Amino acid sequence: MLGMGGSAVLSMALGAQNKKRAANVSAFVTYASLIIGIIFTAVLILFMDPILRIFGADAQTYEFAAGYTFHISYGAPFIIWSAAASFIVRAEGASKEAMFGSMIGTIANIVLDPIFISVLDQGTAGAAIATTIFSALMSVSTIVLNQLLVEYGNNPVAAIGIVFKANMFITFLQMGIANGIQPLLGYNYGSGNMERFRGVESYTKKCCVIAGIIATVLFFIFREPIISLFISDSDVIAYGVKMLTAYMLSGPVIGILFVNMNCMQSVGHAFPATVLSVLRQGILLIPLLYLLKALFGLNGVILGQSLTDYAAVILSLFLWRRIRKTVENNLQPDH
Repeated sequence: MLGMGGSAVLSMALGAQNKKRAANVSAFVTYASLIIGIIFTAVLILFMDPILRIFGADAQTYEFAAGYTFHISYGAPFIIWSAAASFIVRAEGASKEAMFGSMIGTIANIVLDPIFISVLDQGTAGAAIATTIFSALMSVSTIVLNQLLVEYGNNPVAAIGIVFKANMFITFLQMGIANGIQPLLGYNYGSGNMERFRGVESYTKKCCVIAGIIATVLFFIFREPIISLFISDSDVIAYGVKMLTAYMLSGPVIGILFVNMNCMQSVGHAFPATVLSVLRQGILLIPLLYLLKALFGLNGVILGQSLTDYAAVILSLFLWRRIRKTVENNLQPDH
C-alpha cells in the first residue's frame, strides 16, 4: 500500500516536474511506515494468543509460533519501512540501489537463519529474529487457508507453508518485473507520453509471460526435489508436491495482473488496482476456498488460489482496457 502507492504518486510527480509533491510523498511514506509498524507491533504483542489461535496454531505448534511471532512483532516498523522505502528509492530512479538493498536483505536472511537456529540454538525463534531484520508480513487470507487445512492435520499446514515459499519465486519474479517498470509508467504518463507508456506495458507483459512459463515448467519438473529442500518428512512432501502443482497453474499469466495493476496506479486510478488486490487476497479468495472445500474437499482448497488468480487476471484486462481508453481520450486534445 505505502510502497507501491507512494511510488506511483511519486513517479507521476517527477514526470510532471513537481518536486515539492515528490518530496512530500517521500516524507509521508517514511513516517506512515514507521507509525503503522509500531501499531502492528502493539497489536501482535497484546493479542498474540487469539491471533495465533485464529491462524490455526494448536497444542503442538503454539510454542513455536509464539516464539516466532514475538520476534517478528518488534521488527514490524523496520520491515514495513524497508519494504516501502525500496519502492520510493526505485521511483526516484535509483533502481540499482533498491536492488542492492533487497539483495543484502535476502542474503543476510539466508546467512542468519542457520546461525540463529543451529549455531545459537534458538530454534524457530532464531528464524524469526533473522527474518525480522529483513522480511515481509503474511497475507490475511492465510488465516482462513490454515483454518481449513488444519482440519486435515498438521501435515497439510506444514506443506502449504513450504509451498508458499517455493511458489514465491514464480510470483515474485513476475511481480518484480511489473513493479520495476512502474516508475517508467508513471513518469511517461506524467509527461503525457502515452505512446512510450504503451510500449513499456506491452514489452513488460511479454517478459512476464515468458518468465512465468519458464519458471512454471522448471518448477513442475523439479517440484519434488524443491519441496524436499525444505523438509524430509515423506507425508509432508507428498502434500507439498500436490499443492505446489495446483499453485503453479496460474504461474504463466499472473504477471499480466501485476502489470495491469501498476498501469492503473501509474495513471492515477489506484482504486481499481486496490480492488483487484483485495479480490485476489481475500474478498474473492476466502469465499471461494469455503465453496471449493465443500464441493471437493482438500483438492478444492488447494485449487482456490489459482482459480482466484485467473479470475483477477481476466477482470484486470477488462478494467485496464476501459481505463486506458479513457486516459488516452483525455490526453488527446493536448497531444
